Amino acid sequence: MNELINGLIKKVGLDEETAKKVMAFLQENASQVPQWLASSGLGDKVPDSIKSKLPGGLGKLF
Repeated sequence: MNELINGLIKKVGLDEETAKKVMAFLQENASQVPQWLASSGLGDKVPDSIKSKLPGGLGKLF
């Protein structure tokens, strides 16, 4: 989890507190994230090599 928080800080420019809030939100809404990603059109941008490794069958939604 720290790796994702650090990524949000470095790549997105969030401060640590905000990055932790994002993580908490994603954890609380984990069951809805696949639908959000699929409906956003981002599924087409996720490489196949990553799709197959996403937890909970996320890759099958794209």
